[in-house]
Amino acid sequence: MKTLFKYFKITFFLALCISCSNQSDNVTALLAKAENSLEQQPDSVLSLLHSIPEPENLPKNRHYRYLLLQIQAKDKSFKDITSDTIIFTLKDYYIKKKDFPNAALAAFYCGRLLHEAKSFEKAASTYLEAEKYANDGENDNLKGLIQSNLSIIYRQQFLKEKAIIHGKKAIDLFHKAQNHKNESRLLLLVGGCFLGQQENDSALYYYNKSLSLANDYNMHLEQATVRQNIGYAYQKGGNYIESKKWLHEALAFSGENDLAKARIFKNLARVCRLANQPDSAQFYMNQFLAIHTEDIDLLGSAYLLLSEMEEDKGHNKEALRYYKEYNDYIIKLFENSENNALLELQEKYNFETLKNKNNQLVIEKQRMLLMAIVGIILASFICFYFYLKYNQKKKKEFETEQKIETLMKMAEKYSEKESSNQDMLLRHFDILKKAAFMSKYISEKNRPQGELLIKKFNNIVYEQETFHWDVLYQSMNELHDGMYTRIHDKYLQLDESEFRIGCLCCEKFTGSEIALLMDLSVNTIHKKMTEIRKKTGVGRYENIADFLIKSVSEN
Repeated sequence: MKTLFKYFKITFFLALCISCSNQSDNVTALLAKAENSLEQQPDSVLSLLHSIPEPENLPKNRHYRYLLLQIQAKDKSFKDITSDTIIFTLKDYYIKKKDFPNAALAAFYCGRLLHEAKSFEKAASTYLEAEKYANDGENDNLKGLIQSNLSIIYRQQFLKEKAIIHGKKAIDLFHKAQNHKNESRLLLLVGGCFLGQQENDSALYYYNKSLSLANDYNMHLEQATVRQNIGYAYQKGGNYIESKKWLHEALAFSGENDLAKARIFKNLARVCRLANQPDSAQFYMNQFLAIHTEDIDLLGSAYLLLSEMEEDKGHNKEALRYYKEYNDYIIKLFENSENNALLELQEKYNFETLKNKNNQLVIEKQRMLLMAIVGIILASFICFYFYLKYNQKKKKEFETEQKIETLMKMAEKYSEKESSNQDMLLRHFDILKKAAFMSKYISEKNRPQGELLIKKFNNIVYEQETFHWDVLYQSMNELHDGMYTRIHDKYLQLDESEFRIGCLCCEKFTGSEIALLMDLSVNTIHKKMTEIRKKTGVGRYENIADFLIKSVSEN
Protein backbone atom coordinates (compact mmCIF):
# COMPACT_ATOMS: atom_id res chain seq x y z
CA MET A 1 0.00 0.00 0.00
CA LYS A 2 2.86 2.37 0.91
CA THR A 3 4.61 1.61 -2.36
CA LEU A 4 1.42 2.42 -4.29
CA PHE A 5 0.99 5.74 -2.41
CA LYS A 6 4.63 6.66 -3.08
CA TYR A 7 4.18 5.87 -6.78
CA PHE A 8 1.07 8.07 -6.87
CA LYS A 9 2.98 11.01 -5.29
CA ILE A 10 5.82 10.75 -7.81
CA THR A 11 3.36 10.53 -10.72
CA PHE A 12 1.43 13.58 -9.45
CA PHE A 13 4.65 15.60 -9.00
CA LEU A 14 5.86 14.76 -12.51
CA ALA A 15 2.45 15.67 -13.98
CA LEU A 16 2.52 18.99 -12.13
CA CYS A 17 6.03 19.77 -13.42
CA ILE A 18 5.02 18.91 -16.99
CA SER A 19 1.89 21.06 -16.63
CA CYS A 20 3.91 24.05 -15.32
CA SER A 21 6.47 23.56 -18.06
CA ASN A 22 3.76 23.48 -20.73
CA GLN A 23 2.11 26.60 -19.29
CA SER A 24 5.47 28.42 -19.20
CA ASP A 25 6.21 27.39 -22.80
CA ASN A 26 2.74 28.54 -23.85
CA VAL A 27 3.26 32.04 -22.30
CA THR A 28 6.68 32.32 -23.96
CA ALA A 29 5.14 31.42 -27.32
CA LEU A 30 2.33 33.98 -26.88
CA LEU A 31 4.80 36.76 -25.99
CA ALA A 32 6.96 35.90 -29.00
CA LYS A 33 3.88 35.94 -31.27
CA ALA A 34 2.80 39.31 -29.83
CA GLU A 35 6.27 40.76 -30.45
CA ASN A 36 6.27 39.59 -34.08
CA SER A 37 2.78 41.02 -34.77
CA LEU A 38 3.35 44.35 -33.00
CA GLU A 39 4.12 46.54 -36.03
CA GLN A 40 1.34 45.29 -38.32
CA GLN A 41 -1.46 44.35 -35.89
CA PRO A 42 -1.17 46.24 -32.57
CA ASP A 43 -4.92 45.79 -31.83
CA SER A 44 -4.61 42.02 -32.21
CA VAL A 45 -1.55 42.08 -29.94
CA LEU A 46 -3.62 43.69 -27.18
CA SER A 47 -6.25 40.93 -27.47
CA LEU A 48 -3.51 38.31 -27.48
CA LEU A 49 -1.92 39.74 -24.34
CA HIS A 50 -5.30 39.91 -22.57
CA SER A 51 -5.66 36.16 -23.14
CA ILE A 52 -2.72 35.46 -20.82
CA PRO A 53 -4.20 34.59 -17.38
CA GLU A 54 -2.84 36.37 -14.29
CA PRO A 55 0.21 38.02 -15.92
CA GLU A 56 1.19 39.56 -12.55
CA ASN A 57 2.05 36.03 -11.35
CA LEU A 58 4.56 35.51 -14.14
CA PRO A 59 8.29 35.56 -13.31
CA LYS A 60 9.54 39.15 -13.09
CA ASN A 61 11.41 39.16 -16.42
CA ARG A 62 8.36 37.80 -18.33
CA HIS A 63 5.91 40.05 -16.49
CA TYR A 64 7.97 43.12 -17.43
CA ARG A 65 8.22 41.91 -21.03
CA TYR A 66 4.43 41.53 -21.03
CA LEU A 67 3.96 45.09 -19.69
CA LEU A 68 6.39 46.58 -22.23
CA LEU A 69 4.61 44.84 -25.11
CA GLN A 70 1.23 46.03 -23.79
CA ILE A 71 2.36 49.68 -23.64
CA GLN A 72 3.87 49.43 -27.14
CA ALA A 73 0.66 47.95 -28.54
CA LYS A 74 -1.50 50.63 -26.87
CA ASP A 75 0.64 53.44 -28.25
CA LYS A 76 0.67 51.98 -31.76
CA SER A 77 -3.13 51.60 -31.53
CA PHE A 78 -3.41 55.33 -30.67
CA LYS A 79 -4.68 54.56 -27.17
CA ASP A 80 -3.87 56.75 -24.15
CA ILE A 81 -0.70 55.64 -22.34
CA THR A 82 -0.30 58.64 -20.00
CA SER A 83 -1.47 56.58 -17.01
CA ASP A 84 1.00 53.73 -17.70
CA THR A 85 3.67 55.13 -15.38
CA ILE A 86 4.92 51.57 -14.74
CA ILE A 87 7.09 52.20 -17.82
CA PHE A 88 9.52 54.19 -15.62
CA THR A 89 9.94 51.14 -13.37
CA LEU A 90 10.59 48.98 -16.44
CA LYS A 91 13.25 51.42 -17.65
CA ASP A 92 15.07 51.36 -14.30
CA TYR A 93 14.84 47.56 -14.18
CA TYR A 94 16.41 47.08 -17.63
CA ILE A 95 19.13 49.66 -16.93
CA LYS A 96 20.02 47.88 -13.68
CA LYS A 97 20.14 44.56 -15.56
CA LYS A 98 22.33 46.21 -18.25
CA ASP A 99 19.77 45.03 -20.84
CA PHE A 100 20.37 48.10 -23.02
CA PRO A 101 18.16 47.17 -26.02
CA ASN A 102 15.11 46.90 -23.72
CA ALA A 103 16.33 49.87 -21.64
CA ALA A 104 16.36 51.97 -24.84
CA LEU A 105 12.85 50.75 -25.76
CA ALA A 106 11.48 51.46 -22.25
CA ALA A 107 13.17 54.90 -22.17
CA PHE A 108 11.61 55.72 -25.56
CA TYR A 109 8.11 54.91 -24.26
CA CYS A 110 8.82 56.96 -21.12
CA GLY A 111 9.43 59.79 -23.57
CA ARG A 112 6.20 58.95 -25.43
CA LEU A 113 4.23 59.10 -22.17
CA LEU A 114 5.71 62.50 -21.29
CA HIS A 115 5.19 63.66 -24.89
CA GLU A 116 1.51 62.72 -24.80
CA ALA A 117 1.19 64.46 -21.41
CA LYS A 118 2.61 67.59 -23.11
CA SER A 119 5.68 67.67 -20.86
CA PHE A 120 7.80 68.49 -23.89
CA GLU A 121 11.04 69.41 -22.12
CA LYS A 122 11.06 66.23 -20.01
CA ALA A 123 10.05 64.18 -23.04
CA ALA A 124 12.99 65.54 -25.09
CA SER A 125 15.39 64.77 -22.23
CA THR A 126 14.04 61.20 -21.95
CA TYR A 127 14.30 60.65 -25.72
CA LEU A 128 17.96 61.69 -25.51
CA GLU A 129 18.43 59.14 -22.70
CA ALA A 130 16.84 56.49 -24.93
CA GLU A 131 19.21 57.53 -27.74
CA LYS A 132 22.19 56.87 -25.45
CA TYR A 133 21.10 53.27 -24.80
CA ALA A 134 19.92 52.66 -28.38
CA ASN A 135 23.31 53.65 -29.82
CA ASP A 136 24.78 50.46 -28.33
CA GLY A 137 22.36 48.32 -30.34
CA GLU A 138 21.42 47.67 -33.96
CA ASN A 139 17.72 48.60 -33.85
CA ASP A 140 17.73 51.30 -36.54
CA ASN A 141 13.94 51.52 -36.47
CA LEU A 142 13.93 52.42 -32.76
CA LYS A 143 16.73 54.93 -33.33
CA GLY A 144 14.65 56.43 -36.13
CA LEU A 145 11.57 56.68 -33.86
CA ILE A 146 13.65 58.47 -31.21
CA GLN A 147 14.97 61.00 -33.75
CA SER A 148 11.55 61.51 -35.36
CA ASN A 149 9.88 62.22 -32.00
CA LEU A 150 12.63 64.66 -31.11
CA SER A 151 12.02 66.36 -34.46
CA ILE A 152 8.27 66.56 -33.74
CA ILE A 153 8.88 68.10 -30.30
CA TYR A 154 11.29 70.72 -31.67
CA ARG A 155 8.83 71.58 -34.44
CA GLN A 156 6.07 72.03 -31.84
CA GLN A 157 8.39 74.34 -29.95
CA PHE A 158 9.09 76.30 -33.19
CA LEU A 159 12.76 75.22 -33.15
CA LYS A 160 12.70 74.37 -36.84
CA GLU A 161 16.48 74.16 -37.31
CA LYS A 162 16.78 71.48 -34.61
CA ALA A 163 13.65 69.77 -35.96
CA ILE A 164 15.28 69.54 -39.42
CA ILE A 165 18.54 68.11 -37.99
CA HIS A 166 16.79 65.31 -36.09
CA GLY A 167 14.32 64.78 -38.95
CA LYS A 168 17.16 64.13 -41.41
CA LYS A 169 18.74 61.64 -38.97
CA ALA A 170 15.38 59.86 -38.67
CA ILE A 171 15.03 59.69 -42.48
CA ASP A 172 18.44 57.97 -42.83
CA LEU A 173 17.68 55.52 -40.01
CA PHE A 174 14.23 54.58 -41.36
CA HIS A 175 15.80 54.11 -44.80
CA LYS A 176 18.36 51.68 -43.31
CA ALA A 177 15.57 49.87 -41.44
CA GLN A 178 13.46 49.79 -44.66
CA ASN A 179 10.56 51.40 -42.79
CA HIS A 180 9.28 53.25 -45.87
CA LYS A 181 6.08 54.53 -44.27
CA ASN A 182 7.94 56.34 -41.49
CA GLU A 183 10.60 57.49 -43.94
CA SER A 184 7.88 59.08 -46.09
CA ARG A 185 6.29 60.77 -43.06
CA LEU A 186 9.61 62.22 -41.91
CA LEU A 187 10.36 63.53 -45.40
CA LEU A 188 6.98 65.29 -45.18
CA LEU A 189 7.79 66.69 -41.73
CA VAL A 190 11.19 68.06 -42.81
CA GLY A 191 9.55 69.57 -45.90
CA GLY A 192 7.01 71.30 -43.64
CA CYS A 193 9.84 72.78 -41.54
CA PHE A 194 11.46 74.23 -44.67
CA LEU A 195 8.10 75.61 -45.79
CA GLY A 196 7.70 77.31 -42.39
CA GLN A 197 11.05 79.00 -43.04
CA GLN A 198 9.83 80.26 -46.44
CA GLU A 199 12.21 77.87 -48.24
CA ASN A 200 9.69 76.60 -50.79
CA ASP A 201 12.18 74.92 -53.11
CA SER A 202 13.66 72.83 -50.26
CA ALA A 203 10.16 72.04 -49.04
CA LEU A 204 9.09 70.80 -52.49
CA TYR A 205 12.28 68.70 -52.77
CA TYR A 206 11.40 66.76 -49.60
CA TYR A 207 7.68 66.61 -50.50
CA ASN A 208 8.50 65.04 -53.86
CA LYS A 209 10.81 62.47 -52.24
CA SER A 210 8.02 61.61 -49.79
CA LEU A 211 5.51 61.30 -52.62
CA SER A 212 7.86 59.03 -54.57
CA LEU A 213 8.01 56.61 -51.61
CA ALA A 214 4.23 56.80 -51.07
CA ASN A 215 3.62 55.97 -54.75
CA ASP A 216 6.22 53.18 -54.87
CA TYR A 217 4.78 51.40 -51.85
CA ASN A 218 1.12 52.27 -52.49
CA MET A 219 0.55 54.18 -49.23
CA HIS A 220 -2.88 55.77 -49.86
CA LEU A 221 -3.08 58.05 -46.81
CA GLU A 222 0.46 59.37 -47.39
CA GLN A 223 -0.30 59.87 -51.10
CA ALA A 224 -3.21 62.17 -50.21
CA THR A 225 -1.37 64.00 -47.42
CA VAL A 226 1.78 64.69 -49.43
CA ARG A 227 -0.21 65.98 -52.44
CA GLN A 228 -2.16 68.29 -50.16
CA ASN A 229 1.10 69.66 -48.73
CA ILE A 230 2.54 70.16 -52.21
CA GLY A 231 -0.62 72.09 -53.13
CA TYR A 232 -0.20 74.25 -50.05
CA ALA A 233 3.47 74.91 -50.94
CA TYR A 234 2.46 76.11 -54.43
CA GLN A 235 -0.24 78.28 -52.87
CA LYS A 236 2.35 79.91 -50.60
CA GLY A 237 4.48 80.54 -53.69
CA GLY A 238 1.56 82.17 -55.55
CA ASN A 239 1.23 79.41 -58.18
CA TYR A 240 -2.54 78.86 -57.82
CA ILE A 241 -2.94 76.67 -60.93
CA GLU A 242 -0.38 74.10 -59.67
CA SER A 243 -1.85 74.36 -56.20
CA LYS A 244 -5.38 73.45 -57.43
CA LYS A 245 -3.99 70.61 -59.52
CA TRP A 246 -2.23 68.98 -56.54
CA LEU A 247 -5.21 69.54 -54.23
CA HIS A 248 -7.53 67.79 -56.71
CA GLU A 249 -5.11 64.87 -56.87
CA ALA A 250 -5.09 64.77 -53.06
CA LEU A 251 -8.91 64.65 -53.10
CA ALA A 252 -8.83 61.62 -55.41
CA PHE A 253 -6.54 59.75 -52.93
CA SER A 254 -8.44 60.72 -49.76
CA GLY A 255 -10.99 57.92 -50.17
CA GLU A 256 -13.60 57.83 -47.40
CA ASN A 257 -11.60 59.99 -44.99
CA ASP A 258 -14.05 62.87 -44.33
CA LEU A 259 -11.60 64.91 -42.26
CA ALA A 260 -8.99 64.79 -45.06
CA LYS A 261 -11.66 65.77 -47.62
CA ALA A 262 -12.82 68.68 -45.45
CA ARG A 263 -9.26 70.01 -45.23
CA ILE A 264 -8.78 69.75 -48.98
CA PHE A 265 -12.12 71.51 -49.76
CA LYS A 266 -11.20 74.35 -47.41
CA ASN A 267 -7.74 74.70 -49.02
CA LEU A 268 -9.30 74.66 -52.52
CA ALA A 269 -11.70 77.43 -51.43
CA ARG A 270 -8.77 79.51 -50.14
CA VAL A 271 -6.76 79.03 -53.37
CA CYS A 272 -9.78 80.03 -55.49
CA ARG A 273 -10.34 83.16 -53.38
CA LEU A 274 -6.66 84.12 -53.74
CA ALA A 275 -6.94 83.45 -57.50
CA ASN A 276 -9.96 85.81 -57.59
CA GLN A 277 -12.43 83.02 -58.40
CA PRO A 278 -15.27 83.73 -55.91
CA ASP A 279 -17.80 81.30 -57.41
CA SER A 280 -15.36 78.40 -57.26
CA ALA A 281 -14.37 79.42 -53.76
CA GLN A 282 -18.04 79.38 -52.69
CA PHE A 283 -18.55 75.97 -54.33
CA TYR A 284 -15.71 74.38 -52.39
CA MET A 285 -16.82 76.03 -49.16
CA ASN A 286 -20.28 74.53 -49.62
CA GLN A 287 -18.61 71.14 -50.10
CA PHE A 288 -16.73 71.72 -46.87
CA LEU A 289 -19.88 72.68 -44.94
CA ALA A 290 -21.62 69.55 -46.19
CA ILE A 291 -19.10 67.46 -44.29
CA HIS A 292 -19.78 67.29 -40.56
CA THR A 293 -16.54 67.64 -38.61
CA GLU A 294 -15.84 68.46 -34.98
CA ASP A 295 -12.27 69.64 -35.49
CA ILE A 296 -12.37 73.06 -33.75
CA ASP A 297 -9.18 74.33 -35.33
CA LEU A 298 -10.37 73.40 -38.85
CA LEU A 299 -13.84 74.89 -38.27
CA GLY A 300 -12.34 78.12 -36.90
CA SER A 301 -10.08 78.63 -39.92
CA ALA A 302 -13.00 77.79 -42.27
CA TYR A 303 -15.31 80.43 -40.73
CA LEU A 304 -12.53 83.01 -40.95
CA LEU A 305 -12.24 82.22 -44.66
CA LEU A 306 -16.05 82.53 -45.05
CA SER A 307 -15.91 85.93 -43.34
CA GLU A 308 -13.20 87.09 -45.75
CA MET A 309 -15.16 85.79 -48.77
CA GLU A 310 -18.32 87.64 -47.66
CA GLU A 311 -16.28 90.78 -47.06
CA ASP A 312 -14.89 90.50 -50.62
CA LYS A 313 -18.50 90.52 -51.88
CA GLY A 314 -19.36 93.57 -49.75
CA HIS A 315 -21.71 91.57 -47.52
CA ASN A 316 -20.49 93.10 -44.28
CA LYS A 317 -23.36 91.78 -42.18
CA GLU A 318 -22.70 88.18 -43.25
CA ALA A 319 -18.94 88.76 -42.89
CA LEU A 320 -19.46 89.90 -39.29
CA ARG A 321 -21.70 86.89 -38.53
CA TYR A 322 -19.08 84.45 -39.82
CA TYR A 323 -16.36 86.35 -37.98
CA LYS A 324 -18.32 85.92 -34.74
CA GLU A 325 -18.52 82.18 -35.49
CA TYR A 326 -14.77 82.19 -36.05
CA ASN A 327 -14.29 84.09 -32.77
CA ASP A 328 -16.45 81.52 -30.89
CA TYR A 329 -14.28 78.68 -32.18
CA ILE A 330 -11.13 80.57 -31.22
CA ILE A 331 -12.52 80.97 -27.68
CA LYS A 332 -13.30 77.24 -27.55
CA LEU A 333 -9.82 76.47 -28.82
CA PHE A 334 -8.35 78.80 -26.23
CA GLU A 335 -10.46 77.28 -23.45
CA ASN A 336 -9.36 73.80 -24.42
CA SER A 337 -5.74 74.94 -24.49
CA GLU A 338 -6.20 76.77 -21.20
CA ASN A 339 -7.76 73.70 -19.58
CA ASN A 340 -4.92 71.57 -20.86
CA ALA A 341 -2.44 74.15 -19.60
CA LEU A 342 -4.17 74.23 -16.21
CA LEU A 343 -4.14 70.46 -16.03
CA GLU A 344 -0.48 70.45 -16.96
CA LEU A 345 0.18 73.20 -14.40
CA GLN A 346 -1.69 71.22 -11.74
CA GLU A 347 0.28 68.12 -12.67
CA LYS A 348 3.52 70.08 -12.40
CA TYR A 349 2.41 71.54 -9.07
CA ASN A 350 1.56 68.08 -7.73
CA PHE A 351 4.86 66.75 -8.99
CA GLU A 352 6.81 69.64 -7.43
CA THR A 353 4.89 69.21 -4.15
CA LEU A 354 5.74 65.51 -4.06
CA LYS A 355 9.32 66.32 -5.03
CA ASN A 356 9.58 68.90 -2.21
CA LYS A 357 8.17 66.40 0.30
CA ASN A 358 10.69 63.82 -0.84
CA ASN A 359 13.46 66.41 -0.59
CA GLN A 360 12.33 67.29 2.93
CA LEU A 361 12.40 63.60 3.88
CA VAL A 362 15.86 63.24 2.39
CA ILE A 363 17.06 66.37 4.26
CA GLU A 364 15.53 65.08 7.50
CA LYS A 365 17.19 61.69 7.03
CA GLN A 366 20.51 63.39 6.26
CA ARG A 367 20.13 65.62 9.35
CA MET A 368 19.41 62.60 11.55
CA LEU A 369 22.32 60.72 9.98
CA LEU A 370 24.60 63.73 10.55
CA MET A 371 23.47 63.98 14.18
CA ALA A 372 24.08 60.26 14.63
CA ILE A 373 27.56 60.59 13.11
CA VAL A 374 28.35 63.61 15.33
CA GLY A 375 27.05 61.67 18.35
CA ILE A 376 29.21 58.66 17.47
CA ILE A 377 32.28 60.87 16.96
CA LEU A 378 31.63 62.70 20.25
CA ALA A 379 31.12 59.42 22.10
CA SER A 380 34.33 58.09 20.52
CA PHE A 381 36.27 61.16 21.67
CA ILE A 382 34.88 60.82 25.22
CA CYS A 383 35.75 57.11 25.30
CA PHE A 384 39.19 57.85 23.89
CA TYR A 385 39.74 60.61 26.48
CA PHE A 386 38.85 58.31 29.40
CA TYR A 387 40.89 55.53 27.82
CA LEU A 388 43.93 57.84 27.69
CA LYS A 389 43.35 58.94 31.30
CA TYR A 390 43.04 55.34 32.39
CA ASN A 391 46.25 54.41 30.55
CA GLN A 392 48.08 57.39 32.04
CA LYS A 393 46.93 56.39 35.51
CA LYS A 394 48.05 52.79 34.98
CA LYS A 395 51.34 54.04 33.56
CA LYS A 396 51.96 56.27 36.62
CA GLU A 397 51.12 53.39 38.95
CA PHE A 398 53.51 51.11 37.08
CA GLU A 399 56.29 53.73 37.12
CA THR A 400 55.74 54.34 40.86
CA GLU A 401 55.97 50.60 41.57
CA GLN A 402 59.19 50.44 39.57
CA LYS A 403 60.59 53.42 41.50
CA ILE A 404 59.65 51.78 44.82
CA GLU A 405 61.49 48.61 43.82
CA THR A 406 64.48 50.73 42.75
CA LEU A 407 64.37 52.62 46.05
CA MET A 408 64.40 49.35 48.01
CA LYS A 409 67.31 47.95 45.97
CA MET A 410 69.23 51.19 46.49
CA ALA A 411 68.58 50.87 50.23
CA GLU A 412 69.89 47.30 50.25
CA LYS A 413 73.19 48.18 48.59
CA TYR A 414 73.68 51.37 50.62
CA SER A 415 76.77 51.38 52.83
CA GLU A 416 76.96 53.85 55.69
CA LYS A 417 80.73 53.90 55.36
CA GLU A 418 80.40 56.05 52.24
CA SER A 419 83.02 54.05 50.40
CA SER A 420 82.03 55.67 47.13
CA ASN A 421 80.49 58.80 45.62
CA GLN A 422 77.39 56.74 45.07
CA ASP A 423 77.11 56.01 48.79
CA MET A 424 77.60 59.69 49.52
CA LEU A 425 74.82 60.61 47.14
CA LEU A 426 72.51 57.98 48.60
CA ARG A 427 73.13 59.23 52.09
CA HIS A 428 72.44 62.77 50.93
CA PHE A 429 69.21 61.51 49.42
CA ASP A 430 68.49 59.85 52.82
CA ILE A 431 67.68 56.60 51.11
CA LEU A 432 67.25 54.45 54.25
CA LYS A 433 64.79 56.79 55.88
CA LYS A 434 62.69 57.15 52.72
CA ALA A 435 62.71 53.40 52.10
CA ALA A 436 61.51 52.84 55.67
CA PHE A 437 58.66 55.29 55.23
CA MET A 438 57.63 53.58 51.95
CA SER A 439 57.77 50.03 53.37
CA LYS A 440 54.42 50.30 55.14
CA TYR A 441 52.72 51.27 51.84
CA ILE A 442 54.33 48.56 49.69
CA SER A 443 51.80 45.97 50.83
CA GLU A 444 49.04 48.19 49.47
CA LYS A 445 50.38 48.43 45.93
CA ASN A 446 48.31 45.45 44.72
CA ARG A 447 45.16 46.97 46.14
CA PRO A 448 42.94 49.30 44.07
CA GLN A 449 44.57 52.35 45.73
CA GLY A 450 46.99 53.39 43.02
CA GLU A 451 46.35 57.11 43.46
CA LEU A 452 47.11 56.92 47.18
CA LEU A 453 50.33 55.01 46.54
CA ILE A 454 51.53 57.59 44.01
CA LYS A 455 50.67 60.47 46.33
CA LYS A 456 52.45 58.92 49.32
CA PHE A 457 55.51 58.06 47.24
CA ASN A 458 55.86 61.63 45.94
CA ASN A 459 55.34 63.12 49.42
CA ILE A 460 57.95 60.89 51.02
CA VAL A 461 60.61 60.77 48.32
CA TYR A 462 60.47 64.27 46.83
CA GLU A 463 59.04 66.50 49.54
CA GLN A 464 60.43 65.21 52.87
CA GLU A 465 63.99 65.77 51.76
CA THR A 466 65.34 68.16 49.17
CA PHE A 467 67.74 66.87 46.59
CA HIS A 468 70.69 69.34 46.77
CA TRP A 469 72.33 68.89 43.39
CA ASP A 470 74.74 71.83 43.74
CA VAL A 471 76.27 70.46 46.95
CA LEU A 472 76.56 66.97 45.46
CA TYR A 473 78.04 68.29 42.22
CA GLN A 474 80.72 70.27 44.04
CA SER A 475 81.71 67.21 46.08
CA MET A 476 81.86 64.92 43.02
CA ASN A 477 83.78 67.47 40.97
CA GLU A 478 86.40 67.98 43.67
CA LEU A 479 86.79 64.23 44.16
CA HIS A 480 87.52 63.78 40.45
CA ASP A 481 89.81 66.82 40.11
CA GLY A 482 87.31 68.98 38.21
CA MET A 483 86.37 66.27 35.68
CA TYR A 484 82.71 67.31 35.59
CA THR A 485 83.64 70.95 35.00
CA ARG A 486 85.67 69.82 31.98
CA ILE A 487 82.78 67.72 30.72
CA HIS A 488 80.46 70.69 31.14
CA ASP A 489 82.83 73.07 29.29
CA LYS A 490 83.45 70.62 26.47
CA TYR A 491 79.81 69.70 25.85
CA LEU A 492 78.03 73.01 26.12
CA GLN A 493 75.36 71.61 23.73
CA LEU A 494 74.00 69.49 26.59
CA ASP A 495 71.14 71.05 28.55
CA GLU A 496 71.15 70.94 32.37
CA SER A 497 69.13 67.72 32.72
CA GLU A 498 71.27 65.94 30.10
CA PHE A 499 74.46 67.09 31.84
CA ARG A 500 73.21 65.81 35.21
CA ILE A 501 72.26 62.45 33.68
CA GLY A 502 75.73 62.21 32.17
CA CYS A 503 77.32 62.92 35.58
CA LEU A 504 75.16 60.29 37.33
CA CYS A 505 76.05 57.75 34.61
CA CYS A 506 79.70 58.42 35.37
CA GLU A 507 78.90 57.63 39.02
CA LYS A 508 77.58 54.20 37.92
CA PHE A 509 73.88 54.82 38.56
CA THR A 510 71.44 52.77 36.47
CA GLY A 511 68.71 54.31 34.35
CA SER A 512 65.97 53.42 36.84
CA GLU A 513 68.01 54.87 39.71
CA ILE A 514 68.61 58.09 37.80
CA ALA A 515 64.87 58.27 37.08
CA LEU A 516 64.13 57.95 40.78
CA LEU A 517 66.70 60.57 41.80
CA MET A 518 65.60 63.12 39.17
CA ASP A 519 61.84 62.44 39.44
CA LEU A 520 61.54 61.48 35.78
CA SER A 521 60.17 58.41 34.04
CA VAL A 522 62.57 55.69 32.90
CA ASN A 523 61.37 56.27 29.33
CA THR A 524 62.30 59.97 29.61
CA ILE A 525 65.77 59.06 30.91
CA HIS A 526 66.32 56.72 27.93
CA LYS A 527 65.25 59.44 25.48
CA LYS A 528 67.62 61.94 27.06
CA MET A 529 70.44 59.39 26.91
CA THR A 530 69.76 59.07 23.17
CA GLU A 531 70.04 62.89 22.89
CA ILE A 532 73.35 62.78 24.81
CA ARG A 533 74.66 60.21 22.30
CA LYS A 534 73.62 62.41 19.35
CA LYS A 535 75.07 65.63 20.82
CA THR A 536 78.38 64.16 22.03
CA GLY A 537 78.98 61.57 19.32
CA VAL A 538 78.81 58.49 21.56
CA GLY A 539 78.67 55.33 19.46
CA ARG A 540 75.55 53.18 19.38
CA TYR A 541 77.06 50.36 21.44
CA GLU A 542 79.52 52.51 23.42
CA ASN A 543 79.08 53.31 27.12
CA ILE A 544 78.21 56.98 27.79
CA ALA A 545 80.18 57.17 31.08
CA ASP A 546 83.31 55.62 29.55
CA PHE A 547 83.09 57.95 26.55
CA LEU A 548 82.70 61.13 28.65
CA ILE A 549 85.47 60.21 31.11
CA LYS A 550 87.83 59.23 28.29
CA SER A 551 87.07 62.35 26.23
CA VAL A 552 88.13 64.73 29.05
CA SER A 553 91.00 62.55 30.31
CA GLU A 554 92.81 62.73 26.93
CA ASN A 555 92.93 66.51 27.22
